[in-house]
Amino acid sequence: MSQAITTASSGSHPSRRPDPPPHWQTPAALVGSAVLFFLGTGLAPIAVLAWIAPLPVFLLAPRRRARTAAAAAFAASLLGTSNMWAYYLTAKPIPIPIPIAVVIVLGTAALFTAATLVLRALVLRGRPSLAALAAPATWAGGLFLASLGAGGMDISSPTTQQTDLLPVLQIASLTGIYGVSFLVFLPAAAIAAAAAPATPRPARLRAAATGLVLVVAAIGYGIGCLAGAAGPSTTVAALGRIPQAGQQGQWDIDHTTPAGRDLLDSYVAAIRTLPADVRTVVLPEGVFSATGAARAALIDPLAAVAQARHSDLIVGAIDRTRPGGKWANSAFVIPADGAPVQQYVKHHDTGPRIEAGTLLTTIGHDGVAICMDLNYPDPARCYAAAGARRLLLPASDTDVDGRWHARVAVARGVENGAAVVWAANRGTSLIADATGRVLASADTAAPNRGPFAVAVASLPDGPGATPYTRYGDWFPWLCLIVVALCGLCAAPKGRLRS
Repeated sequence: MSQAITTASSGSHPSRRPDPPPHWQTPAALVGSAVLFFLGTGLAPIAVLAWIAPLPVFLLAPRRRARTAAAAAFAASLLGTSNMWAYYLTAKPIPIPIPIAVVIVLGTAALFTAATLVLRALVLRGRPSLAALAAPATWAGGLFLASLGAGGMDISSPTTQQTDLLPVLQIASLTGIYGVSFLVFLPAAAIAAAAAPATPRPARLRAAATGLVLVVAAIGYGIGCLAGAAGPSTTVAALGRIPQAGQQGQWDIDHTTPAGRDLLDSYVAAIRTLPADVRTVVLPEGVFSATGAARAALIDPLAAVAQARHSDLIVGAIDRTRPGGKWANSAFVIPADGAPVQQYVKHHDTGPRIEAGTLLTTIGHDGVAICMDLNYPDPARCYAAAGARRLLLPASDTDVDGRWHARVAVARGVENGAAVVWAANRGTSLIADATGRVLASADTAAPNRGPFAVAVASLPDGPGATPYTRYGDWFPWLCLIVVALCGLCAAPKGRLRS
């Protein structure tokens, strides 16, 4: 008995608990992730910082109790989204309702917290390789569920913050935009899982290899897409009238008034002065009002310049001739060959007096959609499935979010193998090929550009329908299945630390 007591009290101290981690680690991880989220996301992000933003909190999670890890993750994400708070409060011309903004901010924080706790649980169960996959799968799958709750609209668009990283963006043609969201979280999750305390060396290596192989494979796929041969090119233009002092852009202007006639004449003159080889011209969303018999007074001068230049025109206008006193946000397609004018009605527009469209409108192998339509998978995917190689897109936007929203169109184009021409009423007009390369852009807020912001480029046709076009949202559903299976693996035989 005395020998046993002596052994237990000897210098080895086998029953002694390890020293607790330093208290500064939790606030340091919280602040580190918050700052990186703030700089790496939002309307003007430093895209690469988003890849390491989760890392401080992910590293902390297995070293702290669940409630501490959850609180740090929630606070870091909440503070990181403060880069968008002013935008939510002051967005114009369409303000974002405060309850919706609160749901977006708190929902994002809750989703990051869930990803952190999933990683923690799997690491503590001795499954670091699964943790490296489950955390980004939770993030991507959660974003997808949020979009379904919003009727299919992508309400967060983290992918659009990565559109300048072209090798990464190409994975959207295979997985949809949620594949990019998965990739952004994958390296941090793999590093944190591999660095978790008490993880055996072979398990560390497997976790690190899991993340490395998938990232390298995705980037390799992207490089291959970027190296693909371009299709035949057509010179296109996107132009928008720069607002005069005190104006908030042009919207629903009655072209029969003196101001409306001046605006119409200025657009006709601007189209005439475009380079001679321009074959497609896209004007912004909702510039004019097309009312009753006066509609011909809008269409006729535009049709005349279209035929004279041999250029197809896409003209955004509010059609107030719909049955039942309703109106429709429309794009008039005016062919260069004098064929009948077609009318596309915006699919994703809501309100008691607004008529939402359901039909596709094509001219050649080009599909026509309007602004917010690109926040949804369709109609872009439907156009690609029907053979479209370019998307012609009148848009509205604002000076603040113009660049961000134009990148939504870029991401949709990559998803579906289509080049895009985006013409903003007030914001950023751009022309991008099907890999997301921005070939030309013009900002209506930029000074000293004259009366119009004009983007002109020789635009190659996209390759057309991609694996995503054919198979849809298979990847986010796979992410949700992975999360469900990992939840079974993480179910403790006994209670984990809490």
